[in-house]
Amino acid sequence: MGLDSIELLVEIEKYFGVEVPDPEAEKILTVQNMVDCVAAHLNVIGDKLALRDRIFNDICDALQNLGLSD
Repeated sequence: MGLDSIELLVEIEKYFGVEVPDPEAEKILTVQNMVDCVAAHLNVIGDKLALRDRIFNDICDALQNLGLSD
């Protein structure tokens, strides 16, 4: 993970109130990986698509706030 990725992960952890262990964080390579990771830590599983969409949107907002997206 690069510095930008670490900054993003720290912000995501704070926002969602979760802690992602380093070995798990190293496997996060895409936004979808991040969504899946956060959803798992929040016990959002199965067909709770609205919650997963909300997580995705919040992560996208965090990317924009950090200036990591166009």
